[in-house]
Amino acid sequence: MKEAGFRHVILLSLICTLACTTTQAHHSFPAQYDADRTQTVEGMVTNVEWRNPHVYFYMDVFDEEGNVEEWAFELSNVSAMRSRGWRKETIKAGDLLEVYGARARDNSPLLNATEIKRSDSGEKLL
Repeated sequence: MKEAGFRHVILLSLICTLACTTTQAHHSFPAQYDADRTQTVEGMVTNVEWRNPHVYFYMDVFDEEGNVEEWAFELSNVSAMRSRGWRKETIKAGDLLEVYGARARDNSPLLNATEIKRSDSGEKLL
């Protein structure tokens, strides 16, 4: 009887350890982004990465002084983007986009993109 109880404790400890490891591996939205600091950014796509846990794309954006700054944009996971009809070809290097989303808390040029449209046609992509 004592051995069965010991096994349950070990099993419960293992489950808790795995759950904590999985939770720490992925960030929460409020930890990385400030929903109250939204911004619209316009620029040219330089790279698109379909990787887990999220799809990212990068754009060259001009600041107020005319300097180019590289921005990163986080989207949902690959499966969620596919279910929305997105494919790897939906956006590509050279595309001109207008992106709206929440700014990174650390003030880095990173946005969690919630709306995307093509600058030339106004086509809404997200």
